[in-house]
Amino acid sequence: MAWLQTIHVIQNNKAEAVKLESEVTGFSQAVQSKEYDLTSRMFSHDCKFAAQSIANLKRSFTDPKISIGCCACDVGRARAMILNVILLQPLMALIAGILILIVPRLLTYIVAIYLIIIGVSGPWPHVLR
Repeated sequence: MAWLQTIHVIQNNKAEAVKLESEVTGFSQAVQSKEYDLTSRMFSHDCKFAAQSIANLKRSFTDPKISIGCCACDVGRARAMILNVILLQPLMALIAGILILIVPRLLTYIVAIYLIIIGVSGPWPHVLR
């Protein structure tokens, strides 16, 4: 029920939704307004998936131009890439695992460095605001 109420509020209050999204993501309201126009109507009012949404999801798994792990947004003429923590964690785990296999005696240091990087990367975007 709360999900449907949230979708209703978002779709009926564009200015407020765009302002909030802009504060959370750090992107301008112009960029968030474009994103809102592209995605807000994809949400369902009856908890069923629309054919367009399913097609977009299917395309995201097969189209190499669509990146699931990071977000690309047009900011003016430049493109800004945000490295997502969801992408960072498996990448760090892979590197740590390979290093542990190559040099097992470094296990303690590798685990400590990994935990510090993951611990700092989580709240880091929120600290900079």
